[in-house]
Amino acid sequence: MRYRLSRAWPLDHGRQLAPSGTVIDNWSRLARRLTPRWDAQAFDDECYQLMLRSYPNHRHLMGPPPSGEQTNN
Repeated sequence: MRYRLSRAWPLDHGRQLAPSGTVIDNWSRLARRLTPRWDAQAFDDECYQLMLRSYPNHRHLMGPPPSGEQTNN
């Protein structure tokens, strides 16, 4: 699961700050087990689907699905 932050995101209970534009993947230690923010740019279908499930009321504000990916929406 990979995504790019559209704004700064405090991680590790506020001890670290990931700046806007940071690419997070499922191996990023401090972001592990966190749901991407609704305004992040999803790079794969797994991330996009998680965002759709987690933020159903923000779907109209989310970016498009990742290019070249099949989505189940």
